[in-house]
Amino acid sequence: MNEQTKKQYKIAVLNLLQPKIASLVKEAHPVYQEDLEQELKLKMLEKMQTPFLHNIPSFFEFVSSNEKE
Repeated sequence: MNEQTKKQYKIAVLNLLQPKIASLVKEAHPVYQEDLEQELKLKMLEKMQTPFLHNIPSFFEFVSSNEKE
C-alpha cells in the first residue's frame, strides 16, 4: 500500500468518526473544544501508525490459525 493510499484511508476513518468526535467535544468547556478535537484526531492518527494495525490477520488466516491449536 503506497503512502497516498494510506493517507486516504486515514482521512476516511477520521471523516467517519467526525460525528462521534463532535458529540464528545460538545461535552467539554467551549474554550477547550477545538483543542480537544485536534488532540483526539492526533491520538487516532498515532494509533493508526502502530504495527498492531498493520499485522491484523484476515478472517481466513485467523480461522486457520485457531484450527491448528
